[in-house]
Amino acid sequence: MLELNLQKSKSRLIGLPGSLTKRVIDLGDTIERKVATSPMSRASKLVVLFLSVLAILMVTSSWDDSVIYDELEHVTAGYSYIKTGDGWLNVWHPPLIKDISALPLLFANLRDPFNMSCWYNHRKTEVIDRFFFKLGNDPQTIIRLARIPLILSALLFLAYYYVRVRREYGEAVALPSLLLLGASPSVIAHSRFVHSDVPATAVFFLSICSFIEFLKKPSKLRFFIAAACTSFALLVKASLIVLFPFYLLASLAWVLVGYNRDPKGGDPVFLLRRYGLFAAAILGMLVIGTLVIVTVYQPHIQNMSPWFQQTYNNLCFKRHKDALLPQLVTASGHSAATRGLSWYLTGVLAQSFHLIDGHEGPSNLFDHFYFGGRPWYFPVLFVTKEPLGSLAMVALATFALGSFCWKLRGAHKTKDLLRENFLAVAGLIFVIFYSSIAAATNLNIGFRHFLPVLPFVYMGVCLLVVRWIANYAPGKSRLALLAKILPALTCLSAICAWPGYLSYYNEMAGSTDRGYLVALDSNYDWGTDLLRLKNYLKAHGEKSVYMCYYDHGFDRLYMGDVAKPLTFDAPFAPGQLIAVPASRWRKILQDSRPDALPINTHQFFKIDDPGMLYWFCSLKPIGKAGESIMLFKCP
Repeated sequence: MLELNLQKSKSRLIGLPGSLTKRVIDLGDTIERKVATSPMSRASKLVVLFLSVLAILMVTSSWDDSVIYDELEHVTAGYSYIKTGDGWLNVWHPPLIKDISALPLLFANLRDPFNMSCWYNHRKTEVIDRFFFKLGNDPQTIIRLARIPLILSALLFLAYYYVRVRREYGEAVALPSLLLLGASPSVIAHSRFVHSDVPATAVFFLSICSFIEFLKKPSKLRFFIAAACTSFALLVKASLIVLFPFYLLASLAWVLVGYNRDPKGGDPVFLLRRYGLFAAAILGMLVIGTLVIVTVYQPHIQNMSPWFQQTYNNLCFKRHKDALLPQLVTASGHSAATRGLSWYLTGVLAQSFHLIDGHEGPSNLFDHFYFGGRPWYFPVLFVTKEPLGSLAMVALATFALGSFCWKLRGAHKTKDLLRENFLAVAGLIFVIFYSSIAAATNLNIGFRHFLPVLPFVYMGVCLLVVRWIANYAPGKSRLALLAKILPALTCLSAICAWPGYLSYYNEMAGSTDRGYLVALDSNYDWGTDLLRLKNYLKAHGEKSVYMCYYDHGFDRLYMGDVAKPLTFDAPFAPGQLIAVPASRWRKILQDSRPDALPINTHQFFKIDDPGMLYWFCSLKPIGKAGESIMLFKCP
């Protein structure tokens, strides 16, 4: 095929001058010979091997992960969208990821509750419970199938990440960047779940890269590519709406550093006009994104009751009913032409208020429960949940940055450097921008919400280290060896962490065994070990277990009759096995301390009898089911 295309291309050169035609044909022959004879490069082979191993680690580690609550709702919602065209379930998240996860389920011959009263009466919990547990479907089969598209999309993103960084900064930067990002246990963990955190990370990177390409060389083609990527991103997660203010910041930075060689580069009026053109282009992308949202949402709401949409909006915005935006969103739902956009904006506003108001339950950091947010929450988790090899690379890059700043002289030289490496500059702006938003919110429920910065962090880290070693560093050979060893250590950490990627903490934080003392929630205990608890009971001949359930109650259905609800109404028989998730165990222990946080919610189990509380707190775990469910034996 390649030879045929080259022959066709050569036939079109007849009208060119003879010497030019000969040169072009000779160049084509050279390219043809190199493509035909050159083997795959060593780095490319390593990338293929790395992604293959990563795929094996993801599939095998998630095989016995039981379904988490987010997946219960996302998978049921995606399947219902395709089957019914009624998108009332799970409005907080755009439909794209849920649709993709549901595709394998169409071939699984599943029973669904979409013709039952619970569906028509919008009883969400009952719909989910019936679909997963009460109609004869196997929940583990459902979730294994639904996770396949997410794993494949994560691997595809990592391949694109490598290719994009290599095109921008070369093989020496791309390969370690890929290893640091792909071998991050948090990235591996959340690549396997049916939720939008890793897909959001991917489309953040894709959209920003396409927009930077447009800034550097504006054209109609690059504009529409950036608009398409941004529109795609808006359908992945509500938080992607922050791309537009970031685009304005990136455009301002490019105007300030990108036109220093232009004859008019010092003219403020010229720079202001250029910025105005970029701002107009961003507005055009917003318009295109809006049209795409309306188009995609239409089949998702075509059979949804307008009455339900209005009722849901009134309930969702009850605490903010006097604010202008909720009123506009609710009013736009009355028109058939804007119902889809209104439903999308309902999710965006609901997520925004969630960030402002905080989670229903408490957050946890350093074995302390609290409400609201802490600005140091995500930096602490980055330092404790990323492997030590990655942190050492960050430290080396910090030293390299200081060396660069010391050696640079002159404003023009600095601007030239920023202009030549503007993707990394934009990445730094995004890291600061996104981190500022994360630090200001009251939502501290998982490091997964910080994942979008990691691709830019590791690209910038590797760029600094590689350039510093190549240009300024003394003892280059030893430092170059160190820069190769550290990503390899990160990969080794990822292999050793199998299969407990969700609960991973590095050695500095006490490793996975004691990671619950740093942070819980989706950092450690997210309901993934219920199947492992079942397997533990079978392997040890235990006929029953008293279990402290999670707040949503799905674990009662998952465990079946083998698990009994943990109560303290009567004494336990000697030798009785008790299973308590790590998050609930730490909260019970805190209840025995003077600084106990009162929680007026059903989310956490509470022992009211002081004597029974003291008795339970004196028990020591005899083991764990998986990493997150603590096991106790009654004396």
